[in-house]
Amino acid sequence: MTQPNVSRRKFIKIGAITIVASGVMCCGGGLLVTKRKSPATPVATPSFTFGKSSSATKQILVAYATRTGSTVGVAQAIGEVLGSRGFAVDVKPFLEDPDPGEYQAILLGSAVNGAQWLPEALEYSERWSSSLNQVPLALFCVHIMNLGEEEGEKQNRLAYLNPVRALLPSAEEAFFAGQGLMPEEQSMLVVWACRALQLFPEGDCRDWEKIRSWGKQVLHTI
Repeated sequence: MTQPNVSRRKFIKIGAITIVASGVMCCGGGLLVTKRKSPATPVATPSFTFGKSSSATKQILVAYATRTGSTVGVAQAIGEVLGSRGFAVDVKPFLEDPDPGEYQAILLGSAVNGAQWLPEALEYSERWSSSLNQVPLALFCVHIMNLGEEEGEKQNRLAYLNPVRALLPSAEEAFFAGQGLMPEEQSMLVVWACRALQLFPEGDCRDWEKIRSWGKQVLHTI
């Protein structure tokens, strides 16, 4: 199903909805009730290894950045598939700053926020660009906007990687849906506004078949 783009007008509209709804709540209208929020819990960024007990001769790095945890599962699934192809694979967060010089091929992936990769992913790509351009390389995005196949959505999706593409021009690329609106994790106000504007899908939209299929064919020349 084609997903609508979020225009500037929609952002303005959702801001207006939020202000109006908040005003009603503050005045005692009682029409919307927000959930009681517990203190923020840091999202886990674990490391994984695959294929290390085999006779693998090529070391592959899958480095990732996440904000809500959705990209962790994507990176893990890709690493697992690469391990099944006979490679020795390390899946690590960018926060560990893995040295690309230790690997014969590298995959870099990040969640998308503000229409671009997360800061730690961008910083890593810039800092290690010289080394990264010396090995077979692939990039992947995990996002929830611009999932459709209309030309405008495709162009918006491709633009997520513009800053990275300028640094790493020869890399393969892939785009995967992440998690959408999770009603149980948001206030009623946020859920209502997102549904009213049809901003993005609800629930876990990760397509595991698509993700694993890419893992089976990416970097096929190494």
